[in-house]
Amino acid sequence: MAKLGLSKIAPKLFGVAKGQDAVGKSSSGSSKKMLASAKSFMMVGAGVAIIAGGFTC
Repeated sequence: MAKLGLSKIAPKLFGVAKGQDAVGKSSSGSSKKMLASAKSFMMVGAGVAIIAGGFTC
């Protein structure tokens, strides 16, 4: 009986595993893009601060 239940559920579990793998790969790429975006935002902020500091001196 356990074999019959497992044979029915196994394809669904493999589908879930493939979905989880795809989500992991997608979030990895998204994380890299988010870090690059944060870095560029900080660099723009630093540039603005340097320019503003030049005007106050």
